[in-house]
Amino acid sequence: MTVYNLTVVNRFIYTLGMSTKKIAKEVLKKIDGIKGDRTKTSLYLSKATYKGFGRACKDRGVSPSVAIEMLMQGFIDANKM
Repeated sequence: MTVYNLTVVNRFIYTLGMSTKKIAKEVLKKIDGIKGDRTKTSLYLSKATYKGFGRACKDRGVSPSVAIEMLMQGFIDANKM
């Protein structure tokens, strides 16, 4: 059973509810200065989950990479000690 941090999930859902332009501004603010830090990364994910995630991102006009990065950063922020 997977347990999700609801604060992170809710923050992501709220972010996806924003307009595409507002999302873009928010994402650019968050990743400004770390653009050179990007690298291609591989993960093993459920095909069905990733397909559903990709469709949801497309419906919202958000790139899956940006959405995953936001989720990961939210998870890191929520779990800082």
